[in-house]
Amino acid sequence: MRLSGLDVAFLCLEQPTRPMHLGALLTFEAPHAVAPERIARLLARRAAATPALTKSVRGTWWPPGGAEWVPAERFATGDHVFTHRLSDPGSAEQLSPLVASLMAPPLPRGLPPWQLHVISGFGQRRNRFAVLAKLHHALTDGAGVPLIAGPLLDGITPLPQRKPATPPAGSPLGRIWDWSRHTLDDVPQRVRDLAGEATTQLRRSGRAAGIASAALAAARPPWPVYPSAAGTGGPRRDWAQLRLDADTLRQVRERHGGTLNDVLLSVIAGGLRSWLSVIGDTAVLTDDRPLRAFLPVDVRSRNRTQTALGNHLSGYLCDLPITHADPLARLRAIRDATEHNKATGPAAGPGAFPLAAQAVPALAHRLLTPLLAPAASLLFDVMITTAPTPDVPLQLGGATLRDVQPIAPLAPGQALSIALTTYRDTVHISILSDADLAPNVDKLADATADAAGALHDSSRA
Repeated sequence: MRLSGLDVAFLCLEQPTRPMHLGALLTFEAPHAVAPERIARLLARRAAATPALTKSVRGTWWPPGGAEWVPAERFATGDHVFTHRLSDPGSAEQLSPLVASLMAPPLPRGLPPWQLHVISGFGQRRNRFAVLAKLHHALTDGAGVPLIAGPLLDGITPLPQRKPATPPAGSPLGRIWDWSRHTLDDVPQRVRDLAGEATTQLRRSGRAAGIASAALAAARPPWPVYPSAAGTGGPRRDWAQLRLDADTLRQVRERHGGTLNDVLLSVIAGGLRSWLSVIGDTAVLTDDRPLRAFLPVDVRSRNRTQTALGNHLSGYLCDLPITHADPLARLRAIRDATEHNKATGPAAGPGAFPLAAQAVPALAHRLLTPLLAPAASLLFDVMITTAPTPDVPLQLGGATLRDVQPIAPLAPGQALSIALTTYRDTVHISILSDADLAPNVDKLADATADAAGALHDSSRA
């Protein structure tokens, strides 16, 4: 299976200090003590039986600069599944630095691009363990992670491998040979097929040009999100998590309209407002330039099943109203912004730049994407992504899934990413940062929890 233009872009975006892998921390609780080695063996066995996890990336000579998924020449689960144990006393506070250190290094090139880390040692709770999954963004996006990693859990079978509706395009000589094998009766249909393909490519190119033009118009100087930070960042990561009651947030939505996502964005804006006033200069809270977020959007077709491999993304840009002191005013501003984005649609506007990347030839990505990547800071300051999680009881080795913390990567030029998901009436929020540029994200987690409480109290009043 060939990688799309956007998939190749994620390969080209990767830098030693900006690895392009997604993460998910899953915490399980069993009715009895669990041996982490047994869980690791179980995961290794199931991973080996999941076709998407046994493939690696290979470059193609046609199209030049392209790549495709092929069965790995060397596949050993020992290269992908690892065990870790928290040191005594095994407190929850010890988990964050371990997750941050595991998320920091890039995945090894040449191997299937994923890892699983089984973490144990949660104090006296020998029946509790966690699994940190790392998957390269070229392999899938956030919406595809449950489709690929789901078979690692109990009772879920791997998706059948779909064959493409038409064979991938070959070399020019290959096309000539393919044409020569058809009778003259087939030629008119072949001409119509090629004409349709050319029309599609022209339409995509036109759409990409429109998106690129909108992105250029939306560019502005980077917002001074972290005025106390210096330098260009480094490999160290800081990570924090928090949990919010979904029913409480739904009550706010029912009173004041919008969606649950609108409420969560306003809560995050309130947390960022408080956090920035602590770690930086309060003058930034009155800056005329808004703090802008990129919100990825899954554009998979809803009326048919698509392969889990690859990225199917667009997105929106949303100004976060951190200058508003009133929680309800922040919610109204977010609601107005998201309604405007929905009216525009995910196929246009500056936030749809992933669709433009989809239309760029692979060779152009190889040459230009590493150079243009830092310019992302001209478009947005923080990525906030919502990851889907099946809202059903899930288990691994008989242990029940309790917590799900998705982890979004840091793109070049970015210092902070926030990922959230809702599972079993709890909203799980995960914050990853460049530790040199945006330290103390545990304080951001605390500030976000306080902002959720303040919004709920204001909505009741």
